[in-house]
Amino acid sequence: MTHCYIFDYVNCKIYHTTIPNDVEDIDSYVAEKLNIKVGNIYTMCSDEELEIEEL
Repeated sequence: MTHCYIFDYVNCKIYHTTIPNDVEDIDSYVAEKLNIKVGNIYTMCSDEELEIEEL
């Protein structure tokens, strides 16, 4: 599984989920499976869970 971080700049939220490794079009997956409008987000994916640092 791939860790996916979704930055929703309209609703001011950050989501973390995992997606199957064989997903080629992350935007389509996020729109279809998670029901999130891809025009309102940025995504970042990683093989390992990222450390989130509070500043």
